[in-house]
Amino acid sequence: MKNIRLNKKQLLFYLLFSIVYFASAQNKQMIRPNQKFDRLSIKEGLSQSTVYAILQDDKGFLWIATQDGLNRYDGYDFLVFNHVADEVHSIAHNDLRALSRDSEGNLWIGTWGSGLDFYNPRLNRFDHLKNSMLSPNSLSDNKVSCLFPADSGKMWVGTWGGGLNLLDIRTKTFQRFLSLPAEWINTGNNEIATLGYDGSGYLWVGTSGGLVLIDSTSKKIVSATNRYKIPVSLTKTGISSLLFDKANTVWVGTVGDGLFRIFLTNGHVAHYVNDRQNQESISDNHITAIYQDTNGNIWIGTENGLNLFSDKNRFIRFKYDVNNSNSLSHNRVLTITEDLSGLLFIGTDGGGISIYNPRSTAFNHYTYQKGNPLSLSNPYVWTIYEDDEGILWLGTDWGLNRLDRKNQKMTYWFHDPKNPNSISYNEVMSVWKDKYGYFWIGTWGGGLDRFDPKTGHFRHFKHIPADSGSLSDNYIRFVYEDPYPGRDVLWIGTRRGGLNRLDLRTNKIVRYQHDPVNLSSISHNSILSILSDTDGSLWVGTWGGGLDKLTFDDNGLGDQVINIAHYIHNPEDTTSISSNSVSILYKDSKGRFWVGTHGAGLNLYDAESNRFKHYSMKDGLPNNVLYGILEDDRGFLWFSTNNGLCRFNPEIKGSGAFKSYDESDGLQSNEFNNQAFFKSKSGELFFGGINGFNSFFPQQVKDNPFIPPVVITDFYVFNQKITIGEKSLLKESVTYAEEIEIPYDQSVISFDFAAMNFFRADKNQYAYRMEGLHDRWIYTSADRRVATFTSLDPGEYIFRVKASNNDGIWNEKGTQLKITILPPFWKTSWFRLLVIIATVLLIYGVYKYRVRNLEAQKRKLEYSVQQRTWELVKQKEQLEEALEKVNTLGGLLPICSSCKKIRDDKGYWQQIEFYIRDHSDADFSHSLCPECAAKLYPQIKTNNADANVIGKHSASKNRKH
Repeated sequence: MKNIRLNKKQLLFYLLFSIVYFASAQNKQMIRPNQKFDRLSIKEGLSQSTVYAILQDDKGFLWIATQDGLNRYDGYDFLVFNHVADEVHSIAHNDLRALSRDSEGNLWIGTWGSGLDFYNPRLNRFDHLKNSMLSPNSLSDNKVSCLFPADSGKMWVGTWGGGLNLLDIRTKTFQRFLSLPAEWINTGNNEIATLGYDGSGYLWVGTSGGLVLIDSTSKKIVSATNRYKIPVSLTKTGISSLLFDKANTVWVGTVGDGLFRIFLTNGHVAHYVNDRQNQESISDNHITAIYQDTNGNIWIGTENGLNLFSDKNRFIRFKYDVNNSNSLSHNRVLTITEDLSGLLFIGTDGGGISIYNPRSTAFNHYTYQKGNPLSLSNPYVWTIYEDDEGILWLGTDWGLNRLDRKNQKMTYWFHDPKNPNSISYNEVMSVWKDKYGYFWIGTWGGGLDRFDPKTGHFRHFKHIPADSGSLSDNYIRFVYEDPYPGRDVLWIGTRRGGLNRLDLRTNKIVRYQHDPVNLSSISHNSILSILSDTDGSLWVGTWGGGLDKLTFDDNGLGDQVINIAHYIHNPEDTTSISSNSVSILYKDSKGRFWVGTHGAGLNLYDAESNRFKHYSMKDGLPNNVLYGILEDDRGFLWFSTNNGLCRFNPEIKGSGAFKSYDESDGLQSNEFNNQAFFKSKSGELFFGGINGFNSFFPQQVKDNPFIPPVVITDFYVFNQKITIGEKSLLKESVTYAEEIEIPYDQSVISFDFAAMNFFRADKNQYAYRMEGLHDRWIYTSADRRVATFTSLDPGEYIFRVKASNNDGIWNEKGTQLKITILPPFWKTSWFRLLVIIATVLLIYGVYKYRVRNLEAQKRKLEYSVQQRTWELVKQKEQLEEALEKVNTLGGLLPICSSCKKIRDDKGYWQQIEFYIRDHSDADFSHSLCPECAAKLYPQIKTNNADANVIGKHSASKNRKH
């Protein structure tokens, strides 16, 4: 909203202008859109701001040679390589001048004092090739100024003072050429600045002493003036740069003598030099770089800015502007190159890198430029109108501007307090040309002006408190001529005075204002937008009062409101209008009625159901504040918002219907202004904001088609970055590795990744997955380019990453890395096999032991059995012998025939007893039997026990005798 005022110095500056100031393109300045450059500097992480060479490798990384170190850029971060004194494989020198790469993807770096370095990105290792006085096959000088690939695995190496060298990449040996002053016209030819090949077998060598041609087969000097009719001056003038373009033309940049263009087919030579009186001449005569982009454009870097060669031998200049952060970062350009996506990278001497995106030129940007009388008078643009002649009328915070782009003229009108015919106020909010040829100018504080282009006079319509027929408020938001047939009126929306109707024939003004006690009055006096409908009704958007629909008498031609409908936001009703602050109203080609709000997004009104459908940021809008709506020729709607422009396809559903653009795409700013929009008859769209305005043809606004390479940039274990080493998990760079083996106790791992799309890399999208763990893709944004996995089980996995560019174009193939989590030894196959083998052996051992034990027991048992058997046999033999003796004795035993008892005749019993005692353990009892006891001792009444006692006693007595 309105809140900008100019200071006294600005006011004094503009008062110096006359009432009308005319400026012409014949002056030194030109009216043309600003071209936007992004920047990479030490602020973003670049090691140093003087950039001599830029190269993109086969993985997509950008390599930058500076005066203090080599930089690798991935679109987000810089990896800086500096010389380290005690590390033999660090880069040899920090001051670097040239870069090249070979067919194997290795990087070659020309240093300013330490020779040529060879960098192997797989091993992250630098090796050094230097001059040696003892070796004629070494580099001729350690100041390497330029590098140029040759055929058959070779490379041309230019030095500053040592002439030219041809390097055999395989053997790392050099063949020296033209290093002796006698072979040259002057000793300056030993200082090689640039090299090029013409495709006809000749190497062009640009030196500080002039241009030299070498037959690449014979390696002999050829007269440049005889071979191609090159001007003699080029053989004596310092040559800084060479380009062989696609049209068989050679561009030769000199040190002080401008630019030469040599047509090889006919020998014609064009010479371009700076002309201070001609802004379309080249900006400086000291040429520093020449480059042809993929579109065929020729870019020329000089000591005083960047130039784009245009048709008709004109140059478009790009220079550093201290007041414009989107200008070229420095005027001294050192190198120019293009990446795979078509971005142009310009290395400068002190300003780092400027990045130019050719696709961003779809959005033309016009703004205020201090000191340029052909720019806008002020950056704040509040209204845009194109008349029938294609001339733009622009209302700014300081004056009315008339821009004639075709004739390169700008005209300003400023308020002059001394001139009643001047514009009434300098803050111009709205411009409209009526059917009678008058321009109506709404101002912020000065009321309404009618401008007559024939006389150049302004007629004023202002608020007069005592006159109800005057304008209701001097603060005008916009003016709008009603297109309804027969209604010849101008509608004026004001800040606090409600709505005004001005009859274009009579200049009569009718007011429509809010009356709190009258429900048939408009809902609020702060008017933001107006739209006339096909049925003659008038839609009015207010600030805080919602949306009104007014119906007039006399079939819409009268000025009396006969009906008014109010549409108010109801928090309880999701089909009501989303906000009471209605900033913009628009009907598209299909009759759909769109309502933009200040803070609650977009509404689509359905008249049949009397309902509103809502669209907001959650649906894809970049912001919920809408300032303008336009439909392009393809049916897309364009919204200006508080966060850039948005293209909307109303025919499809979902977030894919919305496409957003912001300042990085070339917009004047992300913030636009209310009612500052217009569509021309040619289909060109205009949107104004706080830093000028943009114009564009929608069909020229194209998505970035580049499919970016995806790389894994870093590998971490437990959040510790892993570097290459013999005892490291990485034997080569993770970017080049195909597989990594990780011990089970180090399985908390992380990977950083990047898509090599450098334009709006913050809008790149990413997705990753770990196959073997889960198959679903995990989507993430550019600020979370890391994947972390914890406690992965032992096994094999495949880590995959894919990415999109800033416009959602995906590299579905992406990149992948095989991950093997090694198990603990007790879970390995070999350990399991060992355990199985050990178990089998143990079982076998136990079995064998048991068998041996059983066999021993068997043998022991057999031995025992044998011993027992022997004993038994012996006992048997003894028994048999004893029995035999007993049998022998049996014949001697006397038996009583009466009592059948043994008699002791002649001492036989005693013999038998002695025999038995000798052949056994048996003992004999000599007790009396009961019968004998009764006979011998009748006085004793005996039993068996007594008899035994008597017997024992008797036996004892017997034994004593």
